[in-house]
Amino acid sequence: WKCMKYSWVCPACPPPGSPLVPTTWAPLGGLFIPGTEEVGFGEAGCPALLSWMADELGVDEEGLQVYMANAFVFSTDCQPCVLAATLMDLSVILEDPEGIGIAALAQVISEFVTSAAPPSEEEMALIAEELSNHVGDGTYYAAAGEWIDALVAYVGVLTDEMGWSVDDAIAFVMENYGSPVTESGNAALMTYVEARLAIAGGVL
Repeated sequence: WKCMKYSWVCPACPPPGSPLVPTTWAPLGGLFIPGTEEVGFGEAGCPALLSWMADELGVDEEGLQVYMANAFVFSTDCQPCVLAATLMDLSVILEDPEGIGIAALAQVISEFVTSAAPPSEEEMALIAEELSNHVGDGTYYAAAGEWIDALVAYVGVLTDEMGWSVDDAIAFVMENYGSPVTESGNAALMTYVEARLAIAGGVL
C-alpha cells in the first residue's frame, strides 16, 4: 500500500483503490469531506483489525471514527483497514520481546557515536548508510534498521495519515514502544532515537 510518503507491505489489506463502503453513521460533528465516504467498524471488511486499532490507540469506536475522518482529510488513498493493518505490522516489530532490535541499534550507534551529545549530521548519515546497506540480510544492522524504521514509520502514520501532532505522536510511540530505549541508560542510543524522530517530524 502507499499513503502519502509511506509504503508498507501488508498482506491483510484490500487492494489499492478498493471502493470505500458507505454506512449510515451520523456526520462527525458536521464534518464534510468531499469525495469520501465514512466507513464503519462492521462494514469495512476488517472489524477485528479496527477493534485492535481502537485498543492500540486507547480510544473507543467513536474516537476511532474521528481518527478515520482525519485520515481521509490528510489522504483519501488511505482506507481504515490499510491503516489498521499497517499499525499492527509495525507494532509487531516494535514490541521486540527479546530486545533484539534495540540491542542491535545500540551496537550500531556505538560504532559511530562516541559521546552523549546529539549525533552530528555526518554521524547520522553514516549510520543511515550502514543500515541501508544491510536491509534484510540477517545481520544486526538489519535488525537495527528494521526497528528504528518501524518506529519512524509508526510516527509517520499517526501524523501524516491520522492528523496527530508530531509531539503527541512521538510521545505516544515512545511511551508504548520506546521505554527500553529511555530506560537503557544509553545516552547515545537515546539521543539518536530522538534525533531520528525529530527529523521525521520535521523538527530538525
